[in-house]
Amino acid sequence: MIACGRCNRPLKDPKSVERGYGPDCWATIQAEATRTTNRNGAEKSDFTYRINTSQGKPVLVITDLDRGGMSVTNNIEAIVQSIVAEIGERVYTMPIVYRDSMGRYDGVNGDSLQRNPFYFLNKDNETDAVIAAIQRQEEQICGTSH
Repeated sequence: MIACGRCNRPLKDPKSVERGYGPDCWATIQAEATRTTNRNGAEKSDFTYRINTSQGKPVLVITDLDRGGMSVTNNIEAIVQSIVAEIGERVYTMPIVYRDSMGRYDGVNGDSLQRNPFYFLNKDNETDAVIAAIQRQEEQICGTSH
């Protein structure tokens, strides 16, 4: 059973499971995000994000909207920090993938943003990228790599 990322209560509603938060916690998070005016440099980039739940695991998917602002690639640290400010520290424990301005998906090491933020997935669709990121995280947890 998946639990709310804010209060740890079990999630039952499919939309809540997808978001990772129950309706009350999600409303609180949205209200806090609305009050946040400084995105710590992330406002320089044009991006969107969502939580994609695959195989029962949440994956943060960031999309570079490529509207002339700083690329997600060049601003990933500020972008991830702004997302953490909106939805919580659990972001650092989930796989993160991003779609660059060329439409390719690669991975982001949420726990090492300053040292080595990216890893190669080179996928052309979100589903394949999300699955590859989940597999990579599971391999790291189990101590195996291919």
